[in-house]
Amino acid sequence: MMEGYKMLEKKIIHITPFGLDRMLHIYLPDDYAESWQHYPVLYMFDGHNLYRDEDATYGHAWHIDSQFDAHQVKAIVVGLECNHEGKERLNEFCPYVLNGSHLGDLDGRGHVLLEWMSTELKDYVDRHYRTNGMNYLGGSSMGGLMAFYGLIAYPKIYQGAACLSSSIMICINELTQEIRQASCLEGAKIYMSYGSEEARSKKSLAAIVKNHCDMAKDLEAKGAKVFFDMIVDGSHNEATWEHQVMDFVKYLGVHND
Repeated sequence: MMEGYKMLEKKIIHITPFGLDRMLHIYLPDDYAESWQHYPVLYMFDGHNLYRDEDATYGHAWHIDSQFDAHQVKAIVVGLECNHEGKERLNEFCPYVLNGSHLGDLDGRGHVLLEWMSTELKDYVDRHYRTNGMNYLGGSSMGGLMAFYGLIAYPKIYQGAACLSSSIMICINELTQEIRQASCLEGAKIYMSYGSEEARSKKSLAAIVKNHCDMAKDLEAKGAKVFFDMIVDGSHNEATWEHQVMDFVKYLGVHND
């Protein structure tokens, strides 16, 4: 258990297909130890950025734990720390092989990571914690891309996804094809957001908004419900994403009934 913080745990887990150990950052509801309730699980990427400023890459966390406590959100959060070596975070958080993207060439191991998360990791969490079968994905930037992809690829496992400032633009064609070939997404909920200050120009921002809206239409055609949130003055950072936590939690319905 994480020193000094009652309901936060850090646990090492082995990512079998990569042959690598990785840290899990786990939040448990404030009544977890005293109750016999079962809880939904929110699986998130970049778990080190979720709770404490001292763990966060840039010194500012989302403070999900304090927000959940304050608003009595009864859910377990499982944050998977990223690979910090070189560009491995990009490789692991991209579901497709990409050549010549603005992020460089990526070998696209994200689909392997999502398969592991949806089988081995989920099985581990279900064995060790009181879960109720409701599962959600969440992340920002490349983590937002992974949450987006994961919901489409595994609609029977995840009921919703929070995709903040997602890097969907780097593989827009692949994702569009993925959605159109996907099975029914009836009942799935997707929260997407983008900050007005993230794009380099108004033209670029307009293109990003259009692509998000086009993706939303494709998702809705499959039965999903989509909310696109344009964050006025929003930037590509944890300080902006922190203020969206309760918005996406309420929209997705992440709580214990």
